[in-house]
Amino acid sequence: MRNTLNLNVLTCLIILLGNCAQNSTQVVGGSSDTEISASIVVKGIVVDSLGLPVSGTTIRLRSTDTNETLAIITRDTLSNATGVYSFSSLRPGAYSIELNRHDSLALAYRFELFATDSIRVRSADTIRPMATLTGTLLPDSAGFPTIFIFGLSRIITPDSLGRFSVRVPYGSSRIRFAFSHGEHISEVHIPNLKPGAAQEIGFVIPPFASFNVGQLCSDSLCERIAVLAAFREMGLDTALFDSIAVFKAGHVRELNLRKRKISFLSKELFKLPMLSVLDISSNMFFWDPFEIISRFTNLSALYLDNCSIIFLPQEISNLKHLAILDLSNNELFSLPLSIVSLSPSKLNLANNRLRDLTGSQAEWATTFDPMWQQSQRSAPPNQQIPYKTGYSGPMYSDLPAH
Repeated sequence: MRNTLNLNVLTCLIILLGNCAQNSTQVVGGSSDTEISASIVVKGIVVDSLGLPVSGTTIRLRSTDTNETLAIITRDTLSNATGVYSFSSLRPGAYSIELNRHDSLALAYRFELFATDSIRVRSADTIRPMATLTGTLLPDSAGFPTIFIFGLSRIITPDSLGRFSVRVPYGSSRIRFAFSHGEHISEVHIPNLKPGAAQEIGFVIPPFASFNVGQLCSDSLCERIAVLAAFREMGLDTALFDSIAVFKAGHVRELNLRKRKISFLSKELFKLPMLSVLDISSNMFFWDPFEIISRFTNLSALYLDNCSIIFLPQEISNLKHLAILDLSNNELFSLPLSIVSLSPSKLNLANNRLRDLTGSQAEWATTFDPMWQQSQRSAPPNQQIPYKTGYSGPMYSDLPAH
């Protein structure tokens, strides 16, 4: 009995070592194939786009846990001269199969085996050009981690800015990124991934990420993190990054938040030292946006049209470099006295309620928007401020004063 046991252990070690020598992917946890007692068989055939059998294609089978994150068993085989492949002695559970031909033609799919199965024969699997995914990884507390994509056994090492590129088989519609040795998982859905496609998936954010980047940013990575943190607070999709933030010379220079259905501005945006253009038009602010706007002292263009704003605070005078100021299509019935210290080259006050504007404010308006009076509406009685002047969410009191 003891000799038999030792022989079985030796056989297991030989098989495991053989697998390690042949495969670049390490078996993670679980049991070796020799411990499988079931007898389910999976068979298939690999064909090209013309429907012709393809021999020598690497087929990798992985069993997965219920979350499809950990590869409990990994087995490889090759398609034969007629394109046929098979896996035997499988037990019920969830599996994935990846077919790969010279890292250029591939296919991936998932399936499940049940206790009532004895043989599963797949229809022909057509391998097609691999797709290329690019994106940006945000660092964790230890910097940029090396990321393992579960289910595909891909190792990603980002560059100094967190950028990465990885080739995947079409059919890989759900990619899971493992941070901190698999303790934290971020999942990215990629609908309708086409063969041979090149797709940008945006930012992959560690689920435990802390965006405490200090006060004003001093590098582009810090600014990217600040913008993404702002997106998170304001309920915006991080995939919108490139359509909202404009980088020039390593700094965020412009933010276009027009029609994004935001109700407040995140304090994280204040960390952008070189922001010069801010477009927050066509939003309804429940919290006073000027608690943040007034701190962007380098702004040269501010678009606040269509925001239902009924008053401007004295702090607008902090924006001394404004060349463009669009306040059109709001509910303004007065202007603060401090606004006369601004000298914009382009001012738009159209379609407000400034008919009764007098004094130095009226003179200022005429100087920089000569046609302002022709488009004004009457100011209704009992104006009510549509947004609060104190924000009980992300606090602004910790921001340094200028």
